[in-house]
Amino acid sequence: MPVWFYIAVAGGMAVIDRVVKILTISFRNSEGFFVGDFFGIRLFENHDAIFGLPKFSPIFETAVIIIGTVLVLAAISSFKKKDKLMFFGLVLIILGGASNFLDRLLYGFVVDMIHFGPSVWNLADMMIGAGFILAVMQILNSSKLKIRN
Repeated sequence: MPVWFYIAVAGGMAVIDRVVKILTISFRNSEGFFVGDFFGIRLFENHDAIFGLPKFSPIFETAVIIIGTVLVLAAISSFKKKDKLMFFGLVLIILGGASNFLDRLLYGFVVDMIHFGPSVWNLADMMIGAGFILAVMQILNSSKLKIRN
């Protein structure tokens, strides 16, 4: 697949994430939709830092996001086009992180809405997780990685 395909898929996922977040915010006073106690959709204002860690300070959180983005962009530029899993994974991480960062700028919190068991997340979180898994798969499948016995 050409590079633009991966960018289009990740971009489409980011657009869907933004639309769902806007809809979730617009129904902020709703009781939501739940199937038992295990799965549901309702606004959860995530004021914590990355991965639910407590916030140290807004400056620290912003610095972590900026440094992470710079590192991921540098990694993308250093990989060859044949590392498609890595490229797609890193694009998912960047766009998912950017969407959550935009939430913080617009609302002061990340818009989470998908309740699954004890956790609450959004599509951007899934993009970040999937991107990480794809990047790790690429690293483990890379001929550059040599495991010694």
